Order: sequence, then C-alpha cells, then structure tokens
Amino acid sequence: MDGSPVADGAIERDGLGFPEQFVLWCWRVWVLGLYRGRCAVPVVERACTELGAAGAGSVVHRMMTALGDGARRPIDIRPPCYPTLSADEQRLLGAVRYLQDGDGVRPLFLLSPLVTADRRGAVLALVADLSRRLLSAGVDLTAAAAGPQPLRPRHPAGRYDA
Repeated sequence: MDGSPVADGAIERDGLGFPEQFVLWCWRVWVLGLYRGRCAVPVVERACTELGAAGAGSVVHRMMTALGDGARRPIDIRPPCYPTLSADEQRLLGAVRYLQDGDGVRPLFLLSPLVTADRRGAVLALVADLSRRLLSAGVDLTAAAAGPQPLRPRHPAGRYDA
C-alpha cells in the first residue's frame, strides 16, 4: 500500500503486513469501544505495551478524539474484523507510513478531506507522535509497504529475533 487513497474496499485487511494490521486494529477497537460506551484505551494500551510501544494507546485515544472533533464528515473506521479497508482507513495508514518515512507533506494532503483546516495541525501532530512511538517499537509501516511481514517473536529484553 503506497498511502494513496483507492476505491473503498479495494484492499483486503488480511493482505496487509502485521504493522498495518496492528495500527488498523488499534483504531478499530477504539471506535468499537466508543460505539459501545466502553473505553478501549486499556485494551489498546496493553497491546501497544506488549509490542514495546508503551504510551501509544493513549496517543491513539488522543488522535482519534482529535480526528473526531475536527472531522469534516463522518470518518469511516470499520469494525475490527471487517475484511476490507475503507478509503479513510487507507488515508490514515498512509499518513502514518509517510510520517515514519520522514515525509511530513503527503500526510497533510491525506488528512485534508478528513479534518478541517483549523484542526489539521493538531491531528497531524498526534499521528506523527503515534508514528514515532510505533516505529521505535519496530512497528514499521514503511517495511510493510513492501509486502506482508510476519510478526517475529521478541526476546524478553524487547529485541526482535533475526
């Protein structure tokens, strides 16, 4: 996935690498919690901590809240097990990937249809924070863009097996 928006449903969730599936799962679980009236932050934070990205769950919460507060329209985030990605999910994953790759311009264009101009900077800052935290834990969406990447078992010290 190159971060460019494509037709709704054109990308299968199961065809993504682990990094993209993990980030997508975090967002989808957060939204499911919102709809059910239950805070999903502890679940998301526990999963992020397990991967070595402690604190990323709270960033997901702040990012999704800011995204909703600044939304131009309803943002299409699907249920956790939904088999395809929405165009909005593709845009958000693309923004994370570009930020991890050091590109701060393309994410602005990807967020433009989703977030009002006055809120875009705040949302971008949170997406960038999430991107950095995930990348520092080895959840690298730029590597996943090359094709599905299996999750490698971690050593107890947090290092990945070679």
